[in-house]
Amino acid sequence: MRPILVLATLTVVTLFSLSSAQAADDHPSVATAKAMTSAVHTYTNANREVVSDEFIAGLQKALAPFISFRFMVAESMGAARWEEATPEQRDELEDAFGFTMSRTFYSAFVERILQDKSGQFQTRPEEVEFQIKGKESGKFLLDVSIPGFGDDGDTGRFLFVTGNFGDQGGWQLVDFGGRGVRLVETYRSQYFDIIRDRGIAGLIAALQNKVAQAAD
Repeated sequence: MRPILVLATLTVVTLFSLSSAQAADDHPSVATAKAMTSAVHTYTNANREVVSDEFIAGLQKALAPFISFRFMVAESMGAARWEEATPEQRDELEDAFGFTMSRTFYSAFVERILQDKSGQFQTRPEEVEFQIKGKESGKFLLDVSIPGFGDDGDTGRFLFVTGNFGDQGGWQLVDFGGRGVRLVETYRSQYFDIIRDRGIAGLIAALQNKVAQAAD
């Protein structure tokens, strides 16, 4: 499933300056984004024969140390709805969301920087550039530049959002954006309608159905 990345205007963020480029490079949020890029590159190169449900499940495991799927699905549902979910429902939501998010991540980023049939990356991890763009409610916004990823083969620019979970996981990615749209905002509008009509159990069923469809 292709992500919906063209639906709304990016929220205004507070920009700030750093004393030097090195300061940005040293920030742990940048280190997390770089480590995730390398982990995805390594996993995909080792398992690129076929994109199956097993492949996406493996990608989910590779992404898990760097992306807080739990935080993302909670933010997408809204705090009140997340609090209503039982611990068992939260685990089911995190697992199903993590799988569908991993497939979205593959379609949005990984697949598009692979050459059509060779399975080789056009862009090496060290060529991807990360720059701190601003800060928003305690989260750091990273401007991501990927050579050859944009229109007509130019540099593509995207937004990674990182948050610090301290002892619960350190710095992790909690949202992604591109062309003025944030992924969590997009999911929030979708999940609101599902929960309103079918409740939390209905959202779990909808996410698990996407997982099942991916396996077919």
